[in-house]
Amino acid sequence: MSAKAKFRFPTTAAIAVLAPLAAPVPGLAQSAPQAATQSSDQPTKLDAVTSTGTRTQEKADQLPFSVDVVDQEKIEQRHPQTLDDILRDIPGVDSGGGPRRGGESPVVRGLDASRLLITIDGARQNFDAGHQGGMFLDPDLLKQVDVLKGGGSMLYGSGALGGVIAMTTKSAADFLDPGETAGARFKAGYDSSNKEFLYGTTLFAQPAKGVDLLANLTGRNGKDVRLGNGTDLPFSSEDLLSGLFKIGVEPIQYQRFTLSGMFFNDKGKAPSDAGGNAGLENPLVDRNSKQRQLVFNWSGNDPGTPLFNPNLTLYSVNIDVTDDKLTGAARHDVSKQTTSGLDFYNSSRVSMGDVPNTLTYGVSYYHEDQQGTRNGAPRLSFPKAQGDVAGVFLQDAIGLTDTLSLIAGLRYDYYSRQSAVADSQQKDAVSPRVGVQWQALPWLGLYANAGWAFRAPALTELYVAGVHFGGAPGHDNVFIPNPDLKPETSFGYETGLRLKFDNLLDKGDRLRVSGAFFDNRYKDFINLVVTVDMFGGGTSTYVNVDRAHIYGAESQIQYDATHWFAGLGFAAIRGRDEQTHDWIDSMPADKFVGTIGAKLPQWDALVGWRAEYAFRQHRVVDATLKTPAYFINGIFASWAPSDGLLRGFRVDAGIDNIFDVAYRRHLQTIDEPGINLGGAVSYTVKF
Repeated sequence: MSAKAKFRFPTTAAIAVLAPLAAPVPGLAQSAPQAATQSSDQPTKLDAVTSTGTRTQEKADQLPFSVDVVDQEKIEQRHPQTLDDILRDIPGVDSGGGPRRGGESPVVRGLDASRLLITIDGARQNFDAGHQGGMFLDPDLLKQVDVLKGGGSMLYGSGALGGVIAMTTKSAADFLDPGETAGARFKAGYDSSNKEFLYGTTLFAQPAKGVDLLANLTGRNGKDVRLGNGTDLPFSSEDLLSGLFKIGVEPIQYQRFTLSGMFFNDKGKAPSDAGGNAGLENPLVDRNSKQRQLVFNWSGNDPGTPLFNPNLTLYSVNIDVTDDKLTGAARHDVSKQTTSGLDFYNSSRVSMGDVPNTLTYGVSYYHEDQQGTRNGAPRLSFPKAQGDVAGVFLQDAIGLTDTLSLIAGLRYDYYSRQSAVADSQQKDAVSPRVGVQWQALPWLGLYANAGWAFRAPALTELYVAGVHFGGAPGHDNVFIPNPDLKPETSFGYETGLRLKFDNLLDKGDRLRVSGAFFDNRYKDFINLVVTVDMFGGGTSTYVNVDRAHIYGAESQIQYDATHWFAGLGFAAIRGRDEQTHDWIDSMPADKFVGTIGAKLPQWDALVGWRAEYAFRQHRVVDATLKTPAYFINGIFASWAPSDGLLRGFRVDAGIDNIFDVAYRRHLQTIDEPGINLGGAVSYTVKF
């Protein structure tokens, strides 16, 4: 990309990013704070704690990296049907794939799920089968979602090219207060846009000191989604059933062992590519998706042993998707994929003179195995293949002064890929990263970071073969394997500032403002290249394309006080092909997200208004891909009595897209849902 193109950042976008930083008083809010369950007159704590950015527990606003945290209270208030409902208020985060769950694909700073590392309780979610989605999770099981934006390979290895989405499920401790030993939560919900009923039961107990148990079963039954254009989306109804169990044991203080299991079943009729409409090249199938996950974790955090604070995770994730074609010739497709791995690291707190250091070092390994069949025979479009990835890393967090800290790290990974379809592959990668945080003033923090990241080619990208789609008789379009694919790599840097004010307008209130500019250079992006001849035949193969440049800015402001909350978030992202200097078509639209609301502590309730405005996305090479602007609004309310006869009840309700706007996100061919009246009622009893 030319220097001229690099600095052609729109003036309007720059003003939108910088405006909140100059605002003397708060505006609208990114997301509603924790208020419904707070009976006191204290405002919500906005300084979230996360371990996703460094592998050690830190406040997110004291890291030299961008990490957004969505906690359990915000998840409950959102009454989410999908992961997208949880993430869509975060600047720089979007979603693709349309309104069907099977097509959902999160997007972080312009990169989709294939270039993100997604984990549940530390277990990698690596399923990649072409047009089939990979989000096998009911959001009602989640207590927290962390989003690390920007390359995360130094800590997590392959896959974290564009960031990390780390999800954590609930435990018994999230329901029980001190002195309580057992309880149950019963939950029911409804959403009008797809006439979906939610029902769930959670049992939890602490039968003995240091032992806790949790079991959950959640179901959803929905019809076709009603779109903003007034029509129903055909073949979008689903029946879901999911469950979670956890056993936690703490034999001695600060040493905890956890075993958890999770399953997810999703049944419904949908096009083979759930993000599109059914047709000749996108046949209708009866799909049954299953996920089974088992995770063991050992964690220690004893302040009396500064050199030994281990964390070990062992996991196995099994995905099984079956498709029975409902039109034309009978076809029974099965796609199976298993990811098994371990992740171990330890943190040692040491001092070198007067300089404190936290050394974090560890190893990881995972094995992938996949196989596809069609009518019982091998299916080359999801080839039988396997791969291994192993890595080792070292990170040092140094407190240079009371106000200046440095985090630097280095990782080495080795990976191999094997299949009978084509030659095997073995390669390695090095991923360094450095970040600096300076608390220049009590209310002003500045940070910067730079690092390298990579993504090893997926098994399907390397070894896919067979017929892609049919042309004239005898002229099919055929997949060609490419075992010479290089890993995708990136170098990126980010600079930002954070403002913190307490007791600004009222006693105990909090104002948090942040802004960031980021710049990422990508090399050897993996793209599917399709050639079509005059008969409709030809070839399709994955190849490495030349360099890409993605850059942009994000800003958000959050204010919380005793009786109200407010804030605003904005993101603008640009992408260029560095060889042609053309726009990259897949970049999401510039977008504002905001919320404003009131807390009613005397009633243990809150009410609010949520808005989202996306600008017209016209920065594309293909003019047919232009996306019009949209503006959607919604209202929400939460009520959770803290005492009296109704203690234990909780109600979360809202109306999304309240004006029934017909809109679609960039690159989607299907509109998003129209007006949706939704909510959930739960009752928790504890002993």
